[in-house]
Amino acid sequence: MIPEKGSIRGVARATGHDKGTISKWLEIAGTHCKEVTKYFLQDLNLKRVEVDEIWEFIKKQKNLKDDDPEEYGDVYSLTAMKSDMRLF
Repeated sequence: MIPEKGSIRGVARATGHDKGTISKWLEIAGTHCKEVTKYFLQDLNLKRVEVDEIWEFIKKQKNLKDDDPEEYGDVYSLTAMKSDMRLF
């Protein structure tokens, strides 16, 4: 469920659950996805891969202060796709 631009607060409001509960479930789901990916995607013979980047910012784009949390600011995500399989 991703209402209100995918915010944890929006999901908590829509489901009636606490933000901490939503965060915990996201962490569990992320860990599970990582393990499933590790299990299924092994020994890939990649000959041609397309790579792209996504730039985003968390909370603040500029003017970060020394006491801001380390997760604030610019974030780059890189994606790679096997072009003949469309496998991300």
